[in-house]
Amino acid sequence: MKRPKRKSISPSVGMPMASMIDIVFLLIIFFVVTAEIDQDLQDDRINLSAAPNGSQQKRKLPESITVSIRSDGETAIDGNPVTSELLLPKLRQEVRHWGSQPTVIIRADRDVTHEHVQKVIEAIRLAGLCEVKFNAEIKN
Repeated sequence: MKRPKRKSISPSVGMPMASMIDIVFLLIIFFVVTAEIDQDLQDDRINLSAAPNGSQQKRKLPESITVSIRSDGETAIDGNPVTSELLLPKLRQEVRHWGSQPTVIIRADRDVTHEHVQKVIEAIRLAGLCEVKFNAEIKN
């Protein structure tokens, strides 16, 4: 008597692609949302001066205040416009917020007059801040 042949049932070897695609999209969304983008601090209307011999700072310091000065003298602290009368109180508020001595990064347009930069530096001094850095564009 002959035995009937059994059909071998083999498990599916393929991976479920729909689940993999969902995971890939979730990872993309995660990295896009959590990427450190300082777009609010970057002002497209500011043309920085060239610094051919400067060193590049890789990351923004966590305890830092960015003061932007446009060519017309308009000033902003961390992307928020500030009048010259409110500059000193806002800097003092930032000092209280950080609780330590934050670094001040000045982003001044190459065409701004020295008068505007000097007013900002004087307000920084009166606020009791000591460490000041100037942001510039590195040209090779």
